[in-house]
Amino acid sequence: MERAQDHYDWIVLGDHPTALLSAALVARLGLSVLVVPLSPSTRARVSQSGQCLDPESNWVPGALTGAGLFSTCLAGLGIAPAELARIRRDPVSCQVLTHSHRISLSSEGEFFSRELNREFGAQAKGLGLVDALAAGQNEWLAYWKNLPEAMRITRDEGGVKRSKGLMTSPRDLQIELQKKQPSAAAVWADSRASVSELANRSGLPVLQEVCSGLWYGMVGSENPDPRAAEFLKALATSFSSASFVGGATAFRNFLKLLATRLGARVESEVDCRRIFVDRTGFLGVQMAHSGTVISGHGCLLGASLDHARSHLSESGEAWNKKLKASPKPEGWRMTLALTVNAEAIPPGMTSRNFWKEPGAPVLEIETANPADYGVMNPGAKLVFLRTVMPFSDESLDPRYQRLMAGRMFRKLTEIMPFVEFHVKRVYPDFHVESSLADFSEAYGFKSLDEIPESLRVISKNGVSSRSGVEGLFLATGEAYPENVGMGPLVAALEATAWVAHRAGLPGPFLESTR
Repeated sequence: MERAQDHYDWIVLGDHPTALLSAALVARLGLSVLVVPLSPSTRARVSQSGQCLDPESNWVPGALTGAGLFSTCLAGLGIAPAELARIRRDPVSCQVLTHSHRISLSSEGEFFSRELNREFGAQAKGLGLVDALAAGQNEWLAYWKNLPEAMRITRDEGGVKRSKGLMTSPRDLQIELQKKQPSAAAVWADSRASVSELANRSGLPVLQEVCSGLWYGMVGSENPDPRAAEFLKALATSFSSASFVGGATAFRNFLKLLATRLGARVESEVDCRRIFVDRTGFLGVQMAHSGTVISGHGCLLGASLDHARSHLSESGEAWNKKLKASPKPEGWRMTLALTVNAEAIPPGMTSRNFWKEPGAPVLEIETANPADYGVMNPGAKLVFLRTVMPFSDESLDPRYQRLMAGRMFRKLTEIMPFVEFHVKRVYPDFHVESSLADFSEAYGFKSLDEIPESLRVISKNGVSSRSGVEGLFLATGEAYPENVGMGPLVAALEATAWVAHRAGLPGPFLESTR
């Protein structure tokens, strides 16, 4: 492979999917793009014992074909039909289990109403949630699809392209929905009300636990009592989300291949060694095992701000203070992977299940076909158990991880009776003391700073797309966490618009005329 150029219009560091999407969008404009890994990162892999481990949830906000913002961005990038088929929405996208209730989500409009009626009977009608969702679902889906235009990121010859009739912020839409809905439903668009308040008012206090589990399934972070308006926004937005065959690692590989086809240079073996900045902003990068500095007009981080800070050059040390700090995570996700006989999966279990009980973290139970990960094992299923570990030094101890893995498995045996008799492989193996080496191999982080951004759980106090250094942008879960999973994509579009405008192009979705 020929050596990299000495200069690029856009440099992407790290592999967050939205950052890789930005690489493809910018390359589509005819600008030069370089994608370089920025360790640490995560990926699905197969252990020495033959067990597939996928450390990330298979959930892509806005990726459902024709319905979401992510799919809208992908639509103009020349996706092959076979690639499009790998983006899928399961008939039931997720299911929340509690000690007394089971609620599932589906793309079918009346499905959620039937679920509530089955579990809560006549009391479900007084909630107003179904009416609020019916009144707001299409508006929220349209809001995200129209967001690029509403953000005014496309410029015409006279400056910024003005769009009429489009909401420019989630808060604007919440207020508008609250005005339009009947009183029973309007409370779900009220940013002041909490789910627990509305549940108690309706005589269904158990609804809070169910909604908390649904929140985790839709957003990926813990929230014991979400605000009603935020919950409604997440619920409506979830109808445009999808999974990708083979999980998050396969999705990243697909986006890298797409960016390469469009002309980007994607490095896979050589990491970024240093990031150079000065008082004017971003200057360039230096890759490992190279003394050459590659300059760039701008840079997008697909990794955490903390990881970027550790790569800033000494000459830019004084500008460390300008770089924003990473939001403090509430925890990180640990996964226990199992291969089981297919008959171990009880009827009614979906591909994404979430067990929620008071005072305990959510237990995620994801099931998948081994063939999705390139593993031929007929008659078997993969089960990925995930929970949120505390973001503390104690959680890095393999003995603590082994203890938590044992608890996760015991809870699974309560949810899936007799599963212990169907387990063929497990990784990391928590059964014997000597298995601590498995945990050191899978989660051998020496410090909290080494935990990859993709495993961190951040629910609030995030940052914007701006890193604090001019020309250096951010598109990860640290950006706009209040946007119910859509924050990284919003940040990526803002950054993509910046580099397009800097090159004299109208915006990120218009082809170059060069």
